Amino acid sequence: MTITKSITIDGGGGQVASIVASGTNAINVSAGASDVVILRNLRLDGLSHSGLQGIQYNSGGELHIENCDIFGFGNSGIHGATSQANATLIVNNTFLQGNVNGVHILPSSGNLRSTLVQVRAHGNSGFGFNVAPSNGAGAGTAIIDSSAVANGTGVGISGGTLWLGNDVIIRNGTGVHSTGGTVLSYKTNMIDGNSPGGDGTPLSGIPLN
Repeated sequence: MTITKSITIDGGGGQVASIVASGTNAINVSAGASDVVILRNLRLDGLSHSGLQGIQYNSGGELHIENCDIFGFGNSGIHGATSQANATLIVNNTFLQGNVNGVHILPSSGNLRSTLVQVRAHGNSGFGFNVAPSNGAGAGTAIIDSSAVANGTGVGISGGTLWLGNDVIIRNGTGVHSTGGTVLSYKTNMIDGNSPGGDGTPLSGIPLN
């Protein structure tokens, strides 16, 4: 499925709408710079890594992903690859399991502001959250009330500027890793049972343990 304009796609209560993808992305969002796309109550199946990306965000003013179940994709459950000056990704109450990466945010240029609330990245073989939204004004990623659990040998949460609050990050290859930005921890974060990362020294008050 390719989306090129503002639209809301709602599968209804209980995720009754589903897309099975093999050899391609389940959903491509290639909308206009001011368009708002809302994806809600969807179940996306990558057929044991046969599918590429669950949701590929190429362009659009805002992409909202709500109450979705995304699993089995060979690259990422959600991939942000925008190139416009400013774009916004908001993910809420979404479960990403059994992909290579849960969420991968890597715009080719410009800024991609992202907010992830109640997002669970569990049992992915690579990263739970790998977010590099660029260093421009307003860029950065807030991950709130979310969890990264048992994500292979990768990192639970990796990125540039990160705001973490009430997150659970356990049994990953590495707990939290900075790629050059600032990691800010608020409220109560549980970070434990991860393999040592880097030199094992604290990172902005967050132990890599």
